[in-house]
Amino acid sequence: LSPGATDPADKIKVIEPNVVGIGGMTYAPIADRALYTHVFPLLAERDPEVAGLGMMDDPRSLLAEDLKRHASAIGGSDRKPTMGFVDDKYLYRFGGEFGRLVPYLKMAGWDAHYVDIRELDVSPEGDVVAGDVRFDVLFRFLEVREIIDLEATFGGPLHGMRAAFQKGIVVPSVGGDLEHKSAFEILTRGDFSKYFPADEVAVIHDHVLWTRVICPRFTNPPSFERQY
Repeated sequence: LSPGATDPADKIKVIEPNVVGIGGMTYAPIADRALYTHVFPLLAERDPEVAGLGMMDDPRSLLAEDLKRHASAIGGSDRKPTMGFVDDKYLYRFGGEFGRLVPYLKMAGWDAHYVDIRELDVSPEGDVVAGDVRFDVLFRFLEVREIIDLEATFGGPLHGMRAAFQKGIVVPSVGGDLEHKSAFEILTRGDFSKYFPADEVAVIHDHVLWTRVICPRFTNPPSFERQY
């Protein structure tokens, strides 16, 4: 947290990006409910201000709404999209994160499907499908390098997934793989500031932690970067 910040938004510090394979979407809400139900009442007995704290927005619902916005942006429709959650099902004995996420979304009224990447195909009309289900948007739990490895094992291109990327229905897009903490060195090095608008540079300085890859090198400390 930023010392002396008065607006809660001014206190936010981004530690690292985590775009592909967002974990914790199923157990974080459960932990939050447990805290709110059993821990907060005890804390409120000691500090009345705790009684004003509420539960966080459910990340599962937030993800579904974000996928709906993406589908609407590329498809021009405000209806609830048909969403596919793509992973390598062979990695899990009990369904993994998506095996718990999709049933929740179905109960919440979303048209959600848990799909193995090998099940994806392209219909004669050019749509991305799995069986008789046509997808408006896909959320992936696999990095591109993992998809390439799967293609080598599969014995050829995974045409359905490739078509999905080409149609722009995959969230995150290929750019999502630039998600590692080391990428923040680009944002927090002054010699890269010229590539960003001034207002974005200000946001980066205020909210992105100073980041460097650890290796034998010379680099500038945070105090030097602030002058850019």
